[in-house]
Amino acid sequence: MKLKASFGLLSARQITLGEQVTIIGRQRIVANAIVGLVGFAWAGAALPSPLAAQEAPWEFSVTPYLWATGINAKVSPSRAASSHDVDVKFSDIIENLDGVPVVIGGEVRNGRFGLIGDLLYLPVAARIDTRNLLFNDGKSEMSTLMVEVAGFYRVADGSDIKVDVGAGFRLWSVSSKARLNAGLLPATSTKFDKTFADPIVAVRANLSLSERWSVTGYFDMGAFDISSSELTWQLLGTVNYRAADWIELRAGWRHIEVKRDDIKVGITGPMVGATFRF
Repeated sequence: MKLKASFGLLSARQITLGEQVTIIGRQRIVANAIVGLVGFAWAGAALPSPLAAQEAPWEFSVTPYLWATGINAKVSPSRAASSHDVDVKFSDIIENLDGVPVVIGGEVRNGRFGLIGDLLYLPVAARIDTRNLLFNDGKSEMSTLMVEVAGFYRVADGSDIKVDVGAGFRLWSVSSKARLNAGLLPATSTKFDKTFADPIVAVRANLSLSERWSVTGYFDMGAFDISSSELTWQLLGTVNYRAADWIELRAGWRHIEVKRDDIKVGITGPMVGATFRF
């Protein structure tokens, strides 16, 4: 487990002409992406479906899972002249948990329309090793809450492949504290608390390999400097085994990231879970 704490002066951000051009370019990228998704969805809706005349049933699913996450974060408190980094590998996450983590997802679907939700709560804490030079070690604590909600439309609904496109938002609440004990220098500490939300556009595809085996890929991206963040994105891939009509086992890898002026958080690692349908 690697944990770093660094303290230095912060400077106010000045937006240059080049940054303004970059922001405008990002806004055009997300606008084009949204137009493309809408056009793709309209084209899918225009295709004839033999089930169109039938009333679509409601479908519900919940997916509890274990995510062996690693977390890399850099936070810069706006009212303090310091910042600190947190870097915990997923192989060390168990021994550094500072509470009970929560990771669960769910979905509601009716015909081609669906709504998904995802919740992550990850509290970690660890000792800061300063080699007892200027400070006498210290402690860092960080809790991350992520809530994601997105609406989807199924643009491809074949027997072998299913594709959904959609949009929604991802909300973050990050709290971090770091303290260095007095040594040759007096004790010092820093604290960070921030809650914010970013819009996202997303695509999800499921490819059937056999009667019971399939693979799922999911990608989303958002913010683009339109919201309070510069950029957020997520990539998820799983291999799935349908053990019964009501349960599907999953294993794969997930990475999620957000970047702002005052914080950058990346969470990544392998995951296993089970989707229960009813």
